[in-house]
Amino acid sequence: MNTRIYQIYYDKNSFEKLDKGFIPYDNTGKCTRYFENDVILDIWKNKREEWINEDFVGVLSWRFFEKTKITSLQLKTAINTENSIYLLTPNIYLSYDASFSRLGYEQNRIICAEMDKVNLLNFKTTDFDKNCKCFCNFFILNPRIFNEYVSTCLIKVKTYLETTNNPKVINALKIPIRHRGMILNSAVFLMEGLFHYWLFNHKYSYKYILPKNTTRRPAIEAFYEKNAKNIITI
Repeated sequence: MNTRIYQIYYDKNSFEKLDKGFIPYDNTGKCTRYFENDVILDIWKNKREEWINEDFVGVLSWRFFEKTKITSLQLKTAINTENSIYLLTPNIYLSYDASFSRLGYEQNRIICAEMDKVNLLNFKTTDFDKNCKCFCNFFILNPRIFNEYVSTCLIKVKTYLETTNNPKVINALKIPIRHRGMILNSAVFLMEGLFHYWLFNHKYSYKYILPKNTTRRPAIEAFYEKNAKNIITI
């Protein structure tokens, strides 16, 4: 089985944290307000020959192991072509609602409502599954599904945010949000949960790859129990 799984870095510190089993992606000096989403778009558009004929493609954070406790060897051992989508969800107790994220909640409620009014996507952002835990770029996909998601959803949302003349959206994007010492707008937080919505509305089946549950937190224990048939633990 062949995989093309990239891991992003942007400086010496993040480079040193990379898993050598993944493919380094140098994002030094190129980080935008869309963070890993622009990396996904670059790989989709400019590195197609590298991933189009693989069994799986993914784009992971330099903090992947820190957040999931999963190594590249464990990941590659767990996946197989019987499934097309694997979710590598950190912090599984998080859930998304129509804001896509807890940060920028009010702004993203406005933006989502305006996107729905013009039928930007082939689904409504009011339709979602709180039981599905899917976060940002923590997923590994069959190339066909990767291409479908980026071409029909991710690029459309980014283009809309950059070109819309809708004053409600423009004003919502102007409101600054402080996060980890940075001043951002709500666009990055909206896009963190975008794949979650797309996945739910397309009814694709998926598997979680998660570390064994060592916590006693009731919400996490309930999640593992409820999704037992859908979880691969490592």
